[in-house]
Amino acid sequence: MEAILAILDKYGRVSGECYVVFTDEKDVEAAKAKHKEKIGERYIEVYRVVNPHELAMARRSTRNLLGGGETEVVLRLRGLPWQCTEKMVEEFFDPLKLGGVHLTHDRSGKFKGECLVRFLTAADCNEGLKKHKQSIGHRYIEIYRSSLGEWDQQTGAISGGPGGGITFVARMRGLPFTAGETDVREFFSGHRILRVHFPTDSNGRPSGECFVEVATSDELG
Repeated sequence: MEAILAILDKYGRVSGECYVVFTDEKDVEAAKAKHKEKIGERYIEVYRVVNPHELAMARRSTRNLLGGGETEVVLRLRGLPWQCTEKMVEEFFDPLKLGGVHLTHDRSGKFKGECLVRFLTAADCNEGLKKHKQSIGHRYIEIYRSSLGEWDQQTGAISGGPGGGITFVARMRGLPFTAGETDVREFFSGHRILRVHFPTDSNGRPSGECFVEVATSDELG
């Protein structure tokens, strides 16, 4: 078994779903045979992931319960003062090394009192988590684990595109369940699409969403 990738809720807690990565095909078949068996009092549903892009996304949006969490470098902060700035957040975590701070706003542009913080190392991220309930100004700050997937979604940029540079991702919701990659590429006709990824629900069915990866932010309008 290579990894157990637990899906996190918005508070950084394990949500009740996970991806299990095996290194041997025989182990995959043995795992599928455990469909509807129990852990404790809960029946467990087991489905095979057939789309390699789904697993790639999962590695950025989950926590590896077996350790080796080199991608676990993002925290979510809540309860920030309304006048909070990126510099204030950087000073809060000093001397830990940050890779970025993203203050979140609602659709009207109003600051929500939350932010995502990306650290350069998992070790610094773990140290940052220890500042839970410490204060910025007169506000006690709540700190939860987040993920690179949420960072991607909030900032619109991911690393590891062609040539090792930066690529940009748009999330589409409300798609017909019959929609395929060809439909999405036709929808974005005239734009250079690198990849289209369709996540599935726990039953292996289309979720009505997809992620569209492009080379530049200009392609997203």
